[in-house]
Amino acid sequence: MLECGRYRAKTEPDFVDFIISFDFCLVETFASSTFDFSVYFSDFLVFHVLAKKLSYQGRGSGGVALLVRKTVSRYVSKIEVNIDNTVAVKIAGTLLSSVQDIILVCTYIPPPTSPYYKDKAINSNIPIVGQWLLDLQDIHRNCQVILCGDFNARTGQWQNTTDDDTLDDSVWRDPETDDGRCSQNTVINQFGRLFIELCSTVSLWVVSEW
Repeated sequence: MLECGRYRAKTEPDFVDFIISFDFCLVETFASSTFDFSVYFSDFLVFHVLAKKLSYQGRGSGGVALLVRKTVSRYVSKIEVNIDNTVAVKIAGTLLSSVQDIILVCTYIPPPTSPYYKDKAINSNIPIVGQWLLDLQDIHRNCQVILCGDFNARTGQWQNTTDDDTLDDSVWRDPETDDGRCSQNTVINQFGRLFIELCSTVSLWVVSEW
């Protein structure tokens, strides 16, 4: 997952050369309807939602793109999503030598100070994403889910747990190293607590955070 895809693609040619060696997701693309992904990523199938103008001036906000190399595109199918700044695909397990299919979800959550929430009854899209994931898991019971993106959520040193009754006492540890999760970020913010609740509810583990 990479941030500011459109801006860096246009200003840093080496950035494009680097990322096209992967299958990848871009968040905060700022891409409008006039942006042509094929100019930079002709070898990829692109699933994307465009940035949205939140004011009369300036560029659009947000935008998400999920790019899959065309050589493996036959293993990938789009999943319809009705959430802003979110795309999802199902990846056939045979591609990854897995007995289960994988659903890859990429989302961008605007920060609490964003004008995105100005005329909304909520101040975070995290609970909306959480409820959608519950519905998704109910429909695709035999699939594993990977959630990636930018949630503007700081979860500090919280240890992963799938216990709905506690967020602090149950510690997930790597069975090979016996190490718990270790983040460079020690702060838990408002969105971080919402994201912890999401992970606990839908049984997801946080695997990285800068």
